[in-house]
Amino acid sequence: MQTFVSYASEDLKRVRRFVADLRIGGIDVWFDKDQLKPGSWRKQIEREIAKSRYFIICLSKAALRKTGDEPGFQEEELHQAYQIAQQQSPQSFTIIPVRLERCGWGDHRTSINQGFDLFPHWDEGLHRILHAIKPVSQRTEKDDFIFSVRGQAEGYFYAKDFEKALSLFETVAKLEEAETAYSARWETLCLNQLYRRNEALDKAEQWAQLDPHNCYPHHNRGIIYQSQGKSDDALAAFEKAEVLCGQDCVQLRLNQAIVLTTLQKYESAIGKLNLVLALPRLRPSFKIEALLTKAQCQLALDQKGEALRLLDAALSLIEKSSMYKGWYGLGCVLAKFGRYEDAVEAYKKDLDENSDHGEAWTNLGFALEALGRADDAQRAYERALDVTDVPYQAPTYYTGLLWRNRALLGTMSNQSRNYLIEYYKGTGVEEFDIYKAIVEAG
Repeated sequence: MQTFVSYASEDLKRVRRFVADLRIGGIDVWFDKDQLKPGSWRKQIEREIAKSRYFIICLSKAALRKTGDEPGFQEEELHQAYQIAQQQSPQSFTIIPVRLERCGWGDHRTSINQGFDLFPHWDEGLHRILHAIKPVSQRTEKDDFIFSVRGQAEGYFYAKDFEKALSLFETVAKLEEAETAYSARWETLCLNQLYRRNEALDKAEQWAQLDPHNCYPHHNRGIIYQSQGKSDDALAAFEKAEVLCGQDCVQLRLNQAIVLTTLQKYESAIGKLNLVLALPRLRPSFKIEALLTKAQCQLALDQKGEALRLLDAALSLIEKSSMYKGWYGLGCVLAKFGRYEDAVEAYKKDLDENSDHGEAWTNLGFALEALGRADDAQRAYERALDVTDVPYQAPTYYTGLLWRNRALLGTMSNQSRNYLIEYYKGTGVEEFDIYKAIVEAG
């Protein structure tokens, strides 16, 4: 069964890769750059579309400009394919839109059909396309089993059972007899969720080697470094991601701004945030995060009036949003502005959703302490220790609360105390007072 691939000339490089991957996957592809013969190329293309079982139209911003209002030859190909599809059953001829980048789905001729994305994770999209169009007779029992295990693994991940998900993704890698970008990506995400940060970094590096055109391995490395408090490494990883994905990733720009804020590079952070806030149709959650981060920068630059204006704008958006989930981050910002009562309420909303969030309990304790509620603060600190007293949790959970409340140092387990000591030895962070206090408590 033949598959015809239609594309815009601007996308030729990506489409060549796509066609090569389809052929490796066992698909009989008709591709004009390889198969046009001398003679009328238009008639050849019309004939090959009519002979095909599947018509894949590769969509991009460039391709969408060549269909509909500003037609090019891709419009003619789509028009012919649509006419055939109207006359035949889906079992005989099917139009499959495949997006190469974030863009629309086109008009009714493409948008009514089941589509696939080759971004942000090329191999994952490719695998789904292959499974959809590969004849059942050509699929082995092993192919179907791998597809099934992938689905189960992704289900466990979204159900937050990361141990089971990781085990199944590792099984997928073994079944495929080679590590793929798909399994490397999912293993990275699982390991990070399990706080196995160094393993996650190693796996993300492998992911980057397997999918060198993808910005997300570097983006995830940056997020992991960020969680370890390694801001310089995080910023370098985000910059590598930016080279690959350009201006398109809003979350990347936000993460860059947050790291720059941590590094006290407030002017640079504001520059990134202004780029985000200038985007049209910005998702409310992104706008809120950008406004809150910019407010922190303005406050640090002693521009309190502007900082308060930004904070009020963010709070106004939060009031209108029923889907807002960033209560912990909001609490941290409110505390910096000295609005401790509001910060306490934000932390409590975060803890309503995740009662084991150690950082939220810690910062709740700080806010309560600032309000003079010492007994409530003590209970929050103790709860923070209850939920984070395991060796793989981020040591930043402990440092502030233990230094602020040194009596709690004696309640730590030897395992956690030793872990903190090794952490500071390994990073070279000059936290000598805390380090000394931990040792003396032991």
